[in-house]
Amino acid sequence: MAPTTEFQKRLIASSLSAVVVAFFLLFSRVLWVSMLAALTAAGLSGVACWEYIQLARRKGLPCTLWLCVGASVVQTLAFFVALPLHLPLLPLVTGFTAVAAIISWHFRTPESSLASIACEVFPLLYIATPLGFMLQILNFPGSSGVAGVWWLFYLVAVTKISDVGAYCAGKLFGRKRLAPILSPKKTIEGAIGGLLASLGMSLLLVYAAGLFGEESLMLKMPQVLTLGLLLGLLSQFGDLAESVFKRDAGVKDSNRLPGCGGILDLLDSLLFTAPFVYLYLQIWGRSKGVL
Repeated sequence: MAPTTEFQKRLIASSLSAVVVAFFLLFSRVLWVSMLAALTAAGLSGVACWEYIQLARRKGLPCTLWLCVGASVVQTLAFFVALPLHLPLLPLVTGFTAVAAIISWHFRTPESSLASIACEVFPLLYIATPLGFMLQILNFPGSSGVAGVWWLFYLVAVTKISDVGAYCAGKLFGRKRLAPILSPKKTIEGAIGGLLASLGMSLLLVYAAGLFGEESLMLKMPQVLTLGLLLGLLSQFGDLAESVFKRDAGVKDSNRLPGCGGILDLLDSLLFTAPFVYLYLQIWGRSKGVL
């Protein structure tokens, strides 16, 4: 039997990830599935934070692992708990408390505290909060009851199709390097292909929403194109942003998980597109009287 190629491993990992996401989307209205989705997001937050700390430690930055991971997990869960309790400011309170706890931990050993605190607080903003936003998007209170399901699917699909489009276009037409220092294989042609793929997916999903009568995703053409373009741009920016950390740490992947490298590698693009979609829904929801 021929050995499994890296592409095949990534295809298998992507397929399994798609199955898990589909399960959570289809059954998100079931309480225990909703709770499982929150725990999964919190677990991903903790693992991604652990990977980030490992990158920081390769640079000699002193970080308290358990404190950072624990704060990220709690911060992600706070976004989920805030919904049924009707406490929209809970994530802000838990975030402030986590920062205060991290700073307090260094009262006894102020040496190198500047670097340590910066390293330990950053994942709260970079990892935990975007994952918390995804939980709130999933539970967005649209009039249909499944608006959040549509929007989370839109977010994931439009974001991730950018990676596929960039990979295929880069393989077929790639000539000019996009960011040779950060990622030598990425090309300008690939980036354009990724943007076109995001635009196409945005158009397709809005059309599908119209067929199913989902009002929250029935966008006008300027909105469809703008959202698709911005999510495509932010997706690629998120990929390059994580590359900054990995190149500084001197590693190719954030972990050694088969088929995906690391959880941080899997989430990098979503960490920048999720906050944008969350903000858009907050503005849209208030304009329509949904929130």
